[in-house]
Amino acid sequence: MALDLYAGTLTRYYADAWEDDTPADAADLAEARALVEGWRRGLARAIADDLHGQALDWSEDDDRPYFSGRPDWVGQAALVYLAAYAEHPEMRRPRKLGRDWTDDPAWQASAAAEDATPYQQVLFPELWLPLDLDFVFTAEDPAGNEVTIGSVPHLLKALRALAAATFGGGEAEWAEWRAAGPGPLGDFDANARFGLAMALDLVAKAAEHRLCVTLDY
Repeated sequence: MALDLYAGTLTRYYADAWEDDTPADAADLAEARALVEGWRRGLARAIADDLHGQALDWSEDDDRPYFSGRPDWVGQAALVYLAAYAEHPEMRRPRKLGRDWTDDPAWQASAAAEDATPYQQVLFPELWLPLDLDFVFTAEDPAGNEVTIGSVPHLLKALRALAAATFGGGEAEWAEWRAAGPGPLGDFDANARFGLAMALDLVAKAAEHRLCVTLDY
């Protein structure tokens, strides 16, 4: 099973109108939009006290752009481990990076710190909203699955901070790392650079166009 990173409207995502550029069916989009809008209203009520007057709102129009990339499990796992071990350099990174990073001691140490970790937006969410939220929280997604939710602008800020603290680079280097693709399974640095560069590109586009971001697997 592959792992993709999607940036776009949740309407398009839940209408399954993004993976192969097939024209979206109008009925599927209408059904997905009703699902997303109902979910968003319920979520706004549930976290109203944490929004401090900010509207839980963004455009779900059909003409909004969308983007996707495939860090796959190796790229995404390496990115998560990169963030966890950047925060806990006193711990020794394992040789083999498994898919279930929640079993890793560095990830668990960051989870125990909750919102004290500077990389919470990288480590925990599966869905990010185009809102200025400096926290992550757990709620149901539009399909009824319990997920951790974060903020696109704060994710971008965390990714840039992580890049500065680890591999450095800038737009030109990040483009090279993306183009290089994933490395061999045992090459952590190559896979972490790829996963980081993929995320930086997609999340920057999401922030520019005010789009949601979600992991798809």
